[in-house]
Amino acid sequence: LPPSTEGCNDRDEKDSCMPAYINCNGLRYAVPYEITTKRISIKDRFVGQSLDVVLGTMFRRGRGTQPINEAAAHWYQEIEAGRVEWRGPKLSRDDLYEFKLATIPPEVVERKGTSIRLRQHVHEKVVPASRINILFENDRFLAINKPAGLATIDEQGGNGVNSLMTMVGDELQKRRNSCNTKKLKLTAAHRLDKPVSGVLLIGKSPGQAAKLIRTIHAATKGLEKTDGVKKIYVARVFWNPESITLVKARDIKISAEVNGDVFPEEFVVEAELGWDSKMKRAIVMSDSGTKAAIDRETARKVSLESTEKRKAWKAEKREAWKKRKKLSSKQNKRESSHAVPVEPASVCSDQLASHNTGPPEAAFHFTSDTSAVLDSTE
Repeated sequence: LPPSTEGCNDRDEKDSCMPAYINCNGLRYAVPYEITTKRISIKDRFVGQSLDVVLGTMFRRGRGTQPINEAAAHWYQEIEAGRVEWRGPKLSRDDLYEFKLATIPPEVVERKGTSIRLRQHVHEKVVPASRINILFENDRFLAINKPAGLATIDEQGGNGVNSLMTMVGDELQKRRNSCNTKKLKLTAAHRLDKPVSGVLLIGKSPGQAAKLIRTIHAATKGLEKTDGVKKIYVARVFWNPESITLVKARDIKISAEVNGDVFPEEFVVEAELGWDSKMKRAIVMSDSGTKAAIDRETARKVSLESTEKRKAWKAEKREAWKKRKKLSSKQNKRESSHAVPVEPASVCSDQLASHNTGPPEAAFHFTSDTSAVLDSTE
């Protein structure tokens, strides 16, 4: 299927702003593309090594467990495919200081200050082809109804083709019926989980998003004349025989009474929420007394105890540093008060001996013009 060209009326405009995604069967597929990473500096310890070995050491897979020979062979192929650029340090004013394509055999890092850039072939994840519903918009921010199945920040940092911010920008372009709209730097003021749908506030610039964040925090803490900011999660509960057991659990507070086996139609649950990785859904943690709950509570207590111990250790170190600093300042004052300032003067030896009232660590020395100089042992 050809990529969708909605929002473009003119044929030339369609050719110049062809979207890089395909909508098919309710899913949105991003067309694969290549990007160039930002400049990556090579550490000084890699000087004298070949570029494939350096890259293999820096980007070893499996959290550093990949064999170095296998990693170096992979980057040798990347260099051979033309996906690695390098640049040496600027040696003179006339030096072009430009990135050059790495060649085979790989170059050797000869000097400090060498940097690289990588070309990556990106295949983004498939997301639902949901149209973004914009609830409110002004010059500073907008509010949208985020569909379920879309992450607020994607793997590409919000700049991917299938990212939520890109989809919101596409919707704004459709509203203006043009693809040549100035690109906004949309930034989310808060986050909603991927499987959660709801209202999401987005600033039209990073500065406006920061203002929204400060406003939300101030309202939450009661610093503004508002009722505060609350997130209300509405969940659909499926009926099963364990529902009554869940409602009657001792560690769960509900706002409804359970008469026999009649399940209330609507109620508010106050309980600990968890995440079921196998079923990919949020669950209520009502397993008090079981081994899993005891282990979880033990781990939480150990974590809190370690945090408190670390705080106490930092406070002790801080107090010891303050005491050392205080003692050092007192000692410096004491030594400065014991010192006897003597101006250079031409005096005889018997007069100099009568004026030698300084501390034991101070001594007088005579120069060729018989001027007295105070020399401290420090």
